[in-house]
Amino acid sequence: MTRSLLIASLCVFGFAAAASAQIAPHTLVPLYITGDPDTRINYVIMADGFTAAEQEGFRTPAGKFRGFLLGGSPYVRYADHFNVYRLETISNESGVRQPGVNVDTALNSELGCFDVDRLICADTARASAILAAAAPDISFHIRLIVVNTQTYGGGGGYYATTSLHSAAPSVFQHEIGHSFVSLDDE
Repeated sequence: MTRSLLIASLCVFGFAAAASAQIAPHTLVPLYITGDPDTRINYVIMADGFTAAEQEGFRTPAGKFRGFLLGGSPYVRYADHFNVYRLETISNESGVRQPGVNVDTALNSELGCFDVDRLICADTARASAILAAAAPDISFHIRLIVVNTQTYGGGGGYYATTSLHSAAPSVFQHEIGHSFVSLDDE
């Protein structure tokens, strides 16, 4: 059933996927643990568009996103209520899909989706399947996908998205307002 839903979701959102696509092994790394995941706000930072050889290029920004969230107001006061994880998601190709440029990534992220230049979308069904396979016993409250591009962009929704652009921390802060606490745009 899950596989059928995944394939149907991929088709609905225009993502090409073979029916036999398998979820590759991915690595969940605890970055900041304050207690039992059942009693904490669990935050995961997922990679997309990073090949196996490029994972170090994801690890450093993931640590910065952890620090940015837990070091800023209002979260700094509640840092002992958070667990933070990094999910090293391996992509076949480096980068992010853009109109006219197809890149084979683990989460099928796309910059410029829905004809909005700065909007980054990901295949949420695929992301959820990978996350569930990597951490079946943890319920995540904040889900951030970091895509491997220096181009400015991001998006909110069930998964917040951002890039490696220098303004990414501000984008992330804005997008988790949508994803974590369901705030509307300005």
